Amino acid sequence: MHCPQDNHWKVVKRLLRYLNQTSSFGLQITRETDNLIMAYSDSDWAGDPTDRTSTTGYVIHLGSTHVSWSSKTQRFVS
Repeated sequence: MHCPQDNHWKVVKRLLRYLNQTSSFGLQITRETDNLIMAYSDSDWAGDPTDRTSTTGYVIHLGSTHVSWSSKTQRFVS
């Protein structure tokens, strides 16, 4: 970006603060006989009574370690 705005600098500063404060975070993956990759997902159907939106989520395990996860409310009503 050749001409960053103030809001761009705010985002960059926030990102750098986050990286600085979480630099010691990590995942500990141990040696196990079965380091299987398991993935689970789930969703609800119009579970929010206010706007009838759905929520979806997933988690991925490598052995006994959670390596990725997410939960998201859908933007549109299906």
